[in-house]
Amino acid sequence: MKFKSLVFVTIFILACGPSEEEIQSQIDDAVAEVLETTTTLAPTTTTSTTTTTTLAPTTTTSTTTTTTTTTTTTTTTTTIPVINEVYTGTGDSIVNINQYNELVVAYIVGNSSDRYFGVRPYLNDKRYSSLVNTSDPYEGVTVLNFNGDSPNLLEVEAVGSWSITIMSARTQRSFTGSSITGVGDAVIQFPENKNKTQILTINGNSSDRYFGVRPYDCNGKRLSSIVNTSDPYNGTVRSPTGACYLQIEAEGEWSISR
Repeated sequence: MKFKSLVFVTIFILACGPSEEEIQSQIDDAVAEVLETTTTLAPTTTTSTTTTTTLAPTTTTSTTTTTTTTTTTTTTTTTIPVINEVYTGTGDSIVNINQYNELVVAYIVGNSSDRYFGVRPYLNDKRYSSLVNTSDPYEGVTVLNFNGDSPNLLEVEAVGSWSITIMSARTQRSFTGSSITGVGDAVIQFPENKNKTQILTINGNSSDRYFGVRPYDCNGKRLSSIVNTSDPYNGTVRSPTGACYLQIEAEGEWSISR
């Protein structure tokens, strides 16, 4: 039964399908269409990629190290203290004082009552020349120690009050100009005469009392007097080499020029 149906269907298809001429015609048309068709290929695009690598510039850093060495020199200056000691009293007194390694002077004031006034230095039992020996009111400066000796005691004879100030000789006025003047006893620095001799004109002692000018070297050694008189004085003298100080003993005014 199944075989009969299949034959039937095949006959039906063949009966209903196109003829051989039609099939051949369709084939020919298809071939012609294929031949007439031009295949256009899409253009080939070649992309050339150029990669440029830019290298960062090379920086060469040259470092120069300079080492500066600073040498600091510290100079230590030893300052010698200035001596300034004050002693006061009334009437006769014994004054114990210090001893000193430099030339010192004594500024003495007393005897306002016009009586006798005396100040004498001692080194233990050794007595030195009087610093003051007068019956007049007194105010002046005199050398206290010299030639390496330094007294340790002062004997004062007085009526009324008195004062004694002990000072370094280097605190006194300096003779640095062409002239210097004063009144009464004094000590002056003479720095420009350390290494040379100078010619000095000295005037003083108009009252006909004692008048003396004595030089000292820088170590306190007493040198030869250049004036020693009880008459009015006006003269020119030669100062010794090495004199650092001049001690003037006088009543009234005096002057020294060069």
